[in-house]
Amino acid sequence: MRGLAATVAVGVAALLAACTGPTPEPPSLADTLFGPLDRLYYDAKAQTDEEYFAQVATTEEAIAACMAEAGFEYLPATGNYSRISTQDLIANLPDAEEYAKEYGYGAVRNPGGSALEPPEDPNEAIRDALSPEAYDEYQLALHGPIAIWDGTGEMPETDSGCQSAAYEAAYPAEPDPLEQEILAEISRIETEAVPAHPDVAELDGRWAECMSDAGYPGLTSHRAARDGIWEQYLEHGGGAGEVGPDGMTESEREFLPIEIAQATADWQCRDSLGYDAAVTRVRDTLQQEFVDAHAPELEAWAARVQESQSK
Repeated sequence: MRGLAATVAVGVAALLAACTGPTPEPPSLADTLFGPLDRLYYDAKAQTDEEYFAQVATTEEAIAACMAEAGFEYLPATGNYSRISTQDLIANLPDAEEYAKEYGYGAVRNPGGSALEPPEDPNEAIRDALSPEAYDEYQLALHGPIAIWDGTGEMPETDSGCQSAAYEAAYPAEPDPLEQEILAEISRIETEAVPAHPDVAELDGRWAECMSDAGYPGLTSHRAARDGIWEQYLEHGGGAGEVGPDGMTESEREFLPIEIAQATADWQCRDSLGYDAAVTRVRDTLQQEFVDAHAPELEAWAARVQESQSK
């Protein structure tokens, strides 16, 4: 999701018509993840480590000041935050074949999912020294009252605690209409426009035949196969239970080979059809059309976002 890409003029139908020709070079996994509009969005929202941790420090200092007004000591817990930039995540992605054979679809585990040692909380000793009554008051000041909702009507509003108030000041909740439109368009293209595109629909039919031959009948599309694995994962326990030294629960260990087997067959079928290259081309063309149609507004929005994040 970075920068504006040139409009793709080559039709996917030409690719599909050349069934007897060589299979096109598959796109990298990163290329399949990010189209022109995606890249524009994430470029605009990107923060340097310095900008991110400066915002963290400001937020934590605001929490400490608020807690002091409530009569409690709070030490800014800047060490409780960590980040992996989109660029770093992309740089460390394996290729699609390696990903399928090691991670499946990413339900049980993924390259960015290794468990990290929880940081030491500088406020733990402060809380431990409080009486039960004072501890409850401390938590109330920090987090605010817990809203009780019976599931009907609107969620009741409660006064924010110091933590929520600081976050709301640092990260304004008022949504930017154009940002909402960008995210909605990315989602619409991914979930509606691409699957409905005639070239992709034809590919899905050929992919389904390939998967049936591989022992996975009844699947209608790569997306349906991926979503189905996630549903099976949740039915299998969804990671509930005691986590072992390998970072997985017993149910996850049992499910991972099932996930990897299907994902590997899925990748082999997609690879034989040039599926990822075709779908990526359709997605990129549709995203580029939106970028071209809204270029002045998008450029102004990106400049506005970057300016606000550098303050």
